[in-house]
Amino acid sequence: MIDLTEAAHDLAALGWAVFPLRPRDKKPYPNTRGLEDASQDVAEVVAWWHGAATLPRKDPGKPAARAGRAANVGVATGAGSGFFVLDVDGQTGMDSLLRMTRAYSPLPHTVRQSTGKGGHLLFAWPEGREPRNRAGSLGQTESGVRPYPGLDIRGEGGYIVAAPSIHPSGRLYSWAEGCSPFERPLAAAPRWLLDLVCPVEEPRPSPRSSVNVGVGNEDAYGRAALQGACDAISGARPGTQNDTLHRRAFSIGRLVAGGVLDRQRAEAALVAAGMAMASGNPREPWTRQAVAKAVEHAMKRAEGFPKAAPPKRQEGAR
Repeated sequence: MIDLTEAAHDLAALGWAVFPLRPRDKKPYPNTRGLEDASQDVAEVVAWWHGAATLPRKDPGKPAARAGRAANVGVATGAGSGFFVLDVDGQTGMDSLLRMTRAYSPLPHTVRQSTGKGGHLLFAWPEGREPRNRAGSLGQTESGVRPYPGLDIRGEGGYIVAAPSIHPSGRLYSWAEGCSPFERPLAAAPRWLLDLVCPVEEPRPSPRSSVNVGVGNEDAYGRAALQGACDAISGARPGTQNDTLHRRAFSIGRLVAGGVLDRQRAEAALVAAGMAMASGNPREPWTRQAVAKAVEHAMKRAEGFPKAAPPKRQEGAR
C-alpha cells in the first residue's frame, strides 16, 4: 500500500486545493462533494488522509465517509489552485498535441505529469481569462469540426488526480523528471492556446474593419481569393482567430508558390487583415509582429504545396 499522506500534505502546502479520492480510483468518496470541499488547509488535509476526521457530507442524513493513507490525491483546478490543465488522452491526444504545436508553436516547459494513458500539462492561471472544462473541442469550428481530439481542458469546476496516486489500471501517476511542482514553476500559457481554450463570443467586426486588397497585376481569381482570405481573417471571432489566420494564410501561400499572387502584396494584405481582428482580451491586443510572424510561418509551409489558378473558360465554351 502506498501512503499518499505526504503527497497530499505537500500539494496543499503549495496552495493547491486538495481532496481525497477513493484508492486506485478517480472518483470522490460516497456522500462527499468532492472538489467542492477541496482544501488548502494542511492540517485538515492531513487529518483526512490519517482518517482522523470524517469528510464533509453531501447528505447530512447519511453516514460520513473517512479516507485514509491509501486515498488518491485529487486537486481542484481553477483560480483557487492557480492553474489549468491541458489533458492529453492517449495516442490520439499525443497526435493532436503534435499537430497543434506544429500549427502554432511549441509549448513552454512547465509542470507535467504522466497519467495512466496520457499526461497533464499544467499552466498558470491567466489574468483576465477563465479557462473552463472542455472535452475534445479545442479549435472547434462553426461547422462542428473538432481538429484536436484527445485534448481536454481541466479548468474552473474541474479536477485532476495528482502523482503519486494509483490509476485504476494499477499504474502510478508520476511527475515527469524535473517537472514536478516542487522543481519547476508553472509556465504561462501562450496566447494562441488561451484563444483556443477560452474562445470569447463577440459580435463580428463591422464591415469598416474589412481589408480591401485593391487592384494589382493578378487576375480576378487571385484577387478574389486574397479578398476572401482577408475578409475571413478580419472577421474571425476570438477563439478562432489563430486557426483562421494560419489556414487562410496557408491557402494564399499556395497561390503565391504557384505564381498566382505576388508574395509581398499578399503578405501585406494578410497582415493588415490580422491587425483588424478584434482581440478577445483588451489588455492583449494583436501586435503586428505576432501577426506577421504567423503569416510568414504559413507562407513558408505553403512553399511545398504550390497551387495554380484554374484554367480560364474560353469565350463561347459550353
